[in-house]
Amino acid sequence: MVDIHLFGYVVDSTLLFQIVMPILAFLGLVIAYKNYRKKPVTPPVSTHAPTTTFKDCIFYIQSMDPKELGKESVINKISDCLTKNASEFTGTTIKDAKFELNEDKLKLIDSVGNKVKEYEKTSGKSIKDANILRALGNEAYYLGKPEDAFKYFTEALKIDEELKDIRGKAIDFNNIASVYQDWGKSEKALEYYNTSLIIFNELKDVRNADIVKGNIEFLRKSLKN
Repeated sequence: MVDIHLFGYVVDSTLLFQIVMPILAFLGLVIAYKNYRKKPVTPPVSTHAPTTTFKDCIFYIQSMDPKELGKESVINKISDCLTKNASEFTGTTIKDAKFELNEDKLKLIDSVGNKVKEYEKTSGKSIKDANILRALGNEAYYLGKPEDAFKYFTEALKIDEELKDIRGKAIDFNNIASVYQDWGKSEKALEYYNTSLIIFNELKDVRNADIVKGNIEFLRKSLKN
């Protein structure tokens, strides 16, 4: 033991060591923490490939397990894929459409449809996404399968009603009207068209309102012939 003279006092060196060392250790931790906080934070790099380009979407959907459709995140990815790569299939059905059915887009929707059927068969559950159902319905409609189209469109309408999606309901009413028109149920078709048009006008959705007006005009012309 060595006595140390400090500020006129005699201090036991062992006692001084026991007091000073914890203080120095604490100060060291404080300095280290401050230096750590000053370091720039590098955001983590995502290991997931983007799934919105056509090529990525096809690969993602074809390689996925149908059971994954029970996850909301997966449903959202697929819905986003359809919106960005086949938007004409997720919206309002156009009577007397002049566009050609793109093979790549049909391939994308077919891939989704196959996974949906597998999921529904194995799980006994239905897909709860109106956007996906509308895409499947429009594909069926344009390929001349009104029964399948009607099934998908009515399921989409039910979901949009549950979610109180006003714009979605307007699209669904128009699409269902198109099937009724093909079945020769003109009064029912006109009723649904008018409901759709009223909603689009209230939403000030000029583009879709014009599509519905065109469908109504096409219906009226067909009745005169």
